[in-house]
Amino acid sequence: MNRVDRLTAMLLYLQGGKRKAGEIARRFEVSRRTILRDIDALGEMGIPIVAEVGSAGGYSLPPDYSLPPLALTLHEALLLRLALSSLSQLGDVPFKGERESLLLKIQTLLPRHERVNLEQLQQAVSFDVPSSRSYPTPFLDRLLKSA
Repeated sequence: MNRVDRLTAMLLYLQGGKRKAGEIARRFEVSRRTILRDIDALGEMGIPIVAEVGSAGGYSLPPDYSLPPLALTLHEALLLRLALSSLSQLGDVPFKGERESLLLKIQTLLPRHERVNLEQLQQAVSFDVPSSRSYPTPFLDRLLKSA
């Protein structure tokens, strides 16, 4: 994972609540010193990192802080579209409306020129479930209800 990706992932991780430097370091498989440098870098970029000292301390974001809309790379968008399109081919899969909504959101998150690239990539790469077979997925509803 490169530094920019790690900094972005750290922001998302800190949105989940206060984290200690060691915990963040283990999560991203880097040294504690690297995390301290990353925290400094986030602060220099204007991200309001809250640092609390002591045994109950750690790093967090202010409760009212929110990140701008999620930016996806072309390959991340392609991966999501492929997964959702493949899932749509199965019979009786829950969340049909949510899948369609997510596909539209993925489309609108990308800049216009990347949308064209995404369409071209998806034309070249796809996963098809044979139409002659029906793959029932009754366990998904039960699994989601249990969760």
